[in-house]
Amino acid sequence: MFWVEFNKTDFNRLMRAINRVETVSKQRIEDDMQRVCALDYKQQIALNILSQKYAFKPYSKKYKAWKQQNFPWFPAYWRLYGKLLKSLSAFRYSGGWMGGVPSSARGQHGERVATYGSYVEDGFTAKGGSVRPPRKLFRKTYDEYKNRNNPGPKSWHGRGNQSLIVIGNAWR
Repeated sequence: MFWVEFNKTDFNRLMRAINRVETVSKQRIEDDMQRVCALDYKQQIALNILSQKYAFKPYSKKYKAWKQQNFPWFPAYWRLYGKLLKSLSAFRYSGGWMGGVPSSARGQHGERVATYGSYVEDGFTAKGGSVRPPRKLFRKTYDEYKNRNNPGPKSWHGRGNQSLIVIGNAWR
């Protein structure tokens, strides 16, 4: 048979520390980290659009000429009128946070910007039967962001490490 003796003051201090770690963990994991990661992802997509990091071939020579003539200020492959880039945001979605284009985003004629993004991301068949190949900007940016070999502070792993430090600091 055995028994445990403890100091009530130490026990209360220990319980407060455990409760503090639990509270900080929930806040950090369920909201703060998700929000910050969604913002990071949104900013990385915008940067990749503007820098043309994932350069795609034009759909056709005719389309390239038309775009250069009509939109010389938007040379990026993912930009036409700029609605997709302007619609990028971090937003609440199903109890968490998400970075990208919300389904409520609309263009100047009421068209859904997310639908346009998904067509370009997944590829589509245009009127007249010409096939538009996929341009996986969102997927490639996601893979880049979550890559374990990307230890920077604005990567998924970097944000996770920052959260662990905050949670660890809650233990006093």
